[in-house]
This record gives sequence, C-alpha cells and structure tokens, in this order.
Amino acid sequence: MTKHTGIKQLLQQNKGAMFGLDARIAIAIFAAITVMVAAITTANLGNIYGQALSDELKQMSEAIEGFHADIRKDIFKTLAEPNEEKAFMALYDTSVLKNTRDRARWIGPYIKSQTTSHVRYGDIRLTKKDGTHQNNCGSPCYLWITLSKVPTSVALKTNEVFDQGSDTDSPQYEGRIQWEDDVDNNVMLWFRATRAIN
Repeated sequence: MTKHTGIKQLLQQNKGAMFGLDARIAIAIFAAITVMVAAITTANLGNIYGQALSDELKQMSEAIEGFHADIRKDIFKTLAEPNEEKAFMALYDTSVLKNTRDRARWIGPYIKSQTTSHVRYGDIRLTKKDGTHQNNCGSPCYLWITLSKVPTSVALKTNEVFDQGSDTDSPQYEGRIQWEDDVDNNVMLWFRATRAIN
C-alpha cells in the first residue's frame, strides 16, 4: 500500500465519521423543532376550535331568531312532542311541528347541519332556562343551545369571545357562555342564544 492510498483511506474514514456526526446533530435539531411545533399547535388548537365554535353558535342563534320571525311563536310551542332534542330539530325538520299552519310559515332549513349530534362536541339540544343555566325559566326566559362534550380549553376560548373572558370568580355560571363542571377535560357547554317568546 502506497503512502497516497493510506492517506485517501484515512480521509474517507474521517469524512464518513463527520457525516455521521452531522446527521446526528441535524436529527437532534429536527426532533427539537418538531416537539416545539407540536406544543405550540396543541396550545393553539383551543383558540382555533373556540373561535370556530363561537361562529357556529352565532349562526345557530340567528337560526332560532329566523325561526321565531317566520313562525311568530316560541319554538317549543310549535312542537308536536315538546322536548329539547325536537326543539333543535325544528330548525331543519318540519315533521316535528304539530300543525300545518306552522309548517306553512316555516322557511327553513335554518341551519346547514341537519343532525342533533355535533361532529366534535356531542349532542346538541335547545332548552329553556333563566339568565343562568342552573335555574328554570323565570322572567326573562331564554333559549339555550347545549353541547354535551366540549373540551375545557375550547369552552374557555368561547367564553373569551362572548363574555370577554369574564373576570368573575365563576365564569361558568355567568354570561352568555356557561358550563357544567369539568369531567375528563370536557364540559357541558351552555350558550344563551336568545330570549324565548312568551
């Protein structure tokens, strides 16, 4: 083996070693960046979903007001079988209405999604309560949209949108957005949509 051949082999071995070290550093940097991006994305998901849910709740509220404007009576008073599920169904299905005059005035569907199951947040219902979801109807009486399984982070963001993040000790019992106690990082969300018609 000549002197030149030995030097070539030594350079090739060192080059391979340097490439291996460079690759390991690059992989470590990439892994660290991936972890940081995942953490930031997870933290922002509550904000993104909360804003999207806020927009959806506004649309549902407008749908109820549209129903009331067309039929001119409280949604619960139009139902053949008054309950919370059928009240929400009345926004997209005339079969739950009890008389033909109400069906003739109905100019729906008032909402795009025609189901009582939300794609992310469980069952959707429409109920009547006082200014707080804990009390039965008084004066005034409100229609509340409920979602049975909303992540707490989404509920908090939605609360920020509607109630500016209420500085009270118990924001879950005050304002337009309220919720039941947290179970496994999910809450039952209540949205005060509009006043009921007497």
